[in-house]
Amino acid sequence: MKIENNRICIIGHSGQLGSEIQSILSNKTKNILLINSKNSKNYSFNILKSKISKFSPSIIINCSAFTDVNQAFEKVKICMHLNFSLVNRLIEISNLTKSILIHFSSDFVFDGKKRTYDENLSLIHISEPTRQAEIAYA
Repeated sequence: MKIENNRICIIGHSGQLGSEIQSILSNKTKNILLINSKNSKNYSFNILKSKISKFSPSIIINCSAFTDVNQAFEKVKICMHLNFSLVNRLIEISNLTKSILIHFSSDFVFDGKKRTYDENLSLIHISEPTRQAEIAYA
């Protein structure tokens, strides 16, 4: 797959990961839609779906996440939005637009005691509401 022939949507482009990916891809293609994850909470699902659908990306790259473990218990709503709700919406949108969805997960969910992990073991849940939402969705 040649990058220059694809339309790419980057969610969370202003963070560390997103800005690096944007920098790399902008040298290869000009067909990039940037959506700041901080502003994505202001978009209803229909507005987000409309923006992405109109652009018609072949690839959606989700670089957004709430990674401040200490603040996760205090900012449960934004944590749930970025780490659960937005991801589920992007899955729906990628299915609708037949886009490839690339999602990056945080390393904060593992306990850090091993060098390799079975993804079903040693999980630390940032907040109980996020854990409950994951269980309900699975």
